[in-house]
Amino acid sequence: LADIRSEVAEKAVLETANTTEAIGILRSILETKQRSLGPDHIASGEALYTIGLLKLFTVGKDNAITDIEEALKIYTKALGPEHPSTQDVSNV
Repeated sequence: LADIRSEVAEKAVLETANTTEAIGILRSILETKQRSLGPDHIASGEALYTIGLLKLFTVGKDNAITDIEEALKIYTKALGPEHPSTQDVSNV
């Protein structure tokens, strides 16, 4: 039983580390897009949306909301509020 608990705990630590690493990589991609294309470019919004989704499905809604809301602002400005992609972000 102790071995199983140890394996479960180890798996949780690895999942957290992988999530943290993935978010860091995505943040780096976001920063590159913001520098080269601008913070209001749809590609920057897509990166924010991806970060938000990753957080939503791994660490919870409270941690994801800021990124998703910022992505929605960019999508709305770039594509308009009725665009299907904007609606997808809005419905998360």
